[in-house]
Amino acid sequence: MKLHKQTKLTAQLAIVGEEKPQKQTFANVIENPDGATVMALGDILASFDPDNSSVASMIETVEFEHTN
Repeated sequence: MKLHKQTKLTAQLAIVGEEKPQKQTFANVIENPDGATVMALGDILASFDPDNSSVASMIETVEFEHTN
């Protein structure tokens, strides 16, 4: 049996003057979040410093548990 275990979202923000993106992870997100809603979360995070950051990408990580 395949059971949904957990969904995580990771926001990668491009920061002016930094080579690597800044990452922020959110655990225990609802199963199958809407893509537009996921991107809106990234936009909210970038809005805290709009002059220096923008959304590079959002990563959705889903874990399943397989049992007999």
